[in-house]
Amino acid sequence: PRVVAMGGQRFSNGATGLDVGVSLIQDIPLAGVGGNREDTARALISGSKADVSRARLFAAARAAVAWATAREAEEVLMLRTSAKAEAHELLRLARARVAVGTALPSDVATALGEDALADASLLDAEGMLTEAMNGLRFSLGEAPDATRDPDGPLSFGTDPPLDEATATRLALERSPSIAIAGARRDLAKGDAALAHAILAPTIGVGASYVHEGTGDNLWTAIVAFPLPFAHPGAYESARQLGTAYAADREVELARAELARAVALAIHECQHTREARAALERAIAPLTEAVRLANVQVQTGTLDAIALVFARQRLLATQERTLHAAADVVRADVRLEQLAGTLLGATP
Repeated sequence: PRVVAMGGQRFSNGATGLDVGVSLIQDIPLAGVGGNREDTARALISGSKADVSRARLFAAARAAVAWATAREAEEVLMLRTSAKAEAHELLRLARARVAVGTALPSDVATALGEDALADASLLDAEGMLTEAMNGLRFSLGEAPDATRDPDGPLSFGTDPPLDEATATRLALERSPSIAIAGARRDLAKGDAALAHAILAPTIGVGASYVHEGTGDNLWTAIVAFPLPFAHPGAYESARQLGTAYAADREVELARAELARAVALAIHECQHTREARAALERAIAPLTEAVRLANVQVQTGTLDAIALVFARQRLLATQERTLHAAADVVRADVRLEQLAGTLLGATP
């Protein structure tokens, strides 16, 4: 309510005195200001909840990807540790064969180079693991020196966790991005309605009391009606409606982008599995090639360079297989993040 006070000296031919008056007026909006404020508040709450859900999904996905990267680095380190031991054994064998005259000195030089390269690769793997573990601890909210073992296998199923139709449906139903876009649209529409309600004309209702200088007391009722000459909220309402229309288009764009991202994620899930399967098929024959080459080197029928090449080929394939297995995990995490099922059971 508004309070209006007035006072002044009365001058007349008769008695004179002080005129004092006070009025109390309550403006009543012609539009629903309170209801529109509640609608706007609900849109803000909905957007905030969706923002929290998106943050939870992002945090979970980041932690899952960090685990896969740490597990991948750990497996690579184990492979290179084994390769270092094999390189050292090859150097010992080459020296022994040269000493008895069954091999050329070039075999020792080759083995020395391979041993040094194994040291460098091992150091590189240790650095990769240190960086990956740092990222994993950070994603879990742990201190940089916290003890953490990224145990668990990097083997996932042959099929993606969701098919494209199910993933798209769940994404459109559950994705926080869609909810946030919808909340922004509702908030913009609520702001437009609120601006119209706040700036709409009002009716004033109240009462007035006046004590005149002549000694008379006057009580009056007040009703104030707006004049229908202008709409002062027209500009602000139109501006907010323009924002609401744009937000509505953003919802459509978010839905289209989400469907596109899901289709790409499904393709990535399938592609990474195919790459992993192809690499896995190469492990067995390359392992046999290394075994046969090792036997031939020990019997003196093959140079060390052939064994080095076979081992390098096998090690490279084993590492590529590990990377492919980690890529499968990362692709699955991406798909379930988009579908909104990463933190819950898959329907």
